[in-house]
Amino acid sequence: MKRVIYATIICALAAFWLVAAQGQQPQEYLLRYTPQPGLADEGMLKVKVVDVTYQGTPMGVSATAGATYKIKVGAVENDIASVNIAVSNTQVTSGEGTWNIANPPALTVKVNPVGFFVGGQFNGQVVMGQIDAGAIPLQLLTALMVTGRFPDEPVEVGAKWEMKDSYDIPNVGRAVVRTQSTLEAVEGSTAVVKSRIEILVPDFSGPNPLLQDELIPYTDGHIVIAKLVRLYDMNRSAVLSARGQMEMTFTAVFPDTPAPMGVTGDFELRSASLPKPGSE
Repeated sequence: MKRVIYATIICALAAFWLVAAQGQQPQEYLLRYTPQPGLADEGMLKVKVVDVTYQGTPMGVSATAGATYKIKVGAVENDIASVNIAVSNTQVTSGEGTWNIANPPALTVKVNPVGFFVGGQFNGQVVMGQIDAGAIPLQLLTALMVTGRFPDEPVEVGAKWEMKDSYDIPNVGRAVVRTQSTLEAVEGSTAVVKSRIEILVPDFSGPNPLLQDELIPYTDGHIVIAKLVRLYDMNRSAVLSARGQMEMTFTAVFPDTPAPMGVTGDFELRSASLPKPGSE
């Protein structure tokens, strides 16, 4: 009789925990870029160039670059948002002093709900010609940071996904973007997304760093954004902050010989709508 009672209790407990476990399925989140028309945001982008390599040799060069960015969402048609991105007040500081960079023309891109650029155009000279900004393509970096690359289906915390897209840069060619991401956490309406972005850059012409007012070919362009952590406001479809590391490598084809070059650095983007530490 006791054996029957024990078996009954064990079966009851097992059934209870089975039902409880079924009722505690991990919550899933549908990450989407669906901003409302008129959404505006602004903030600061800061880049620290850690070093520059020339033919594989570190040059001991360091610099910082800072800029203000502004985002304005225009019309949203068939879930495609028209997004205007402006970068201004760019200032570079190095051992040679501090200087200002002329504001590049604002760009307007069309972004679908998973964060792909499906329309609009980048200015090739603006995107890849910012050698005077510490060799960091600030406008391209800003555009990639303020838009996500989201999975097609809802995901739970800890889920991983990979996306691939490409877009044309006028007078440059087609750039391929591969993004690997993990939903690290969700705090209220804010998603913490970790990513690694790899960009294969087509050959382009840019300023000769050794001779002013001369353009030379650049080949084998490769940009890697690693250890990227973004805070994404799922209600507003807005990136509150982003920080990570960037490595940009390419070959400068000088008249006498090709020269592999590279730039490594850290960066941080912070929206003005993100509360400052200790302000809450």
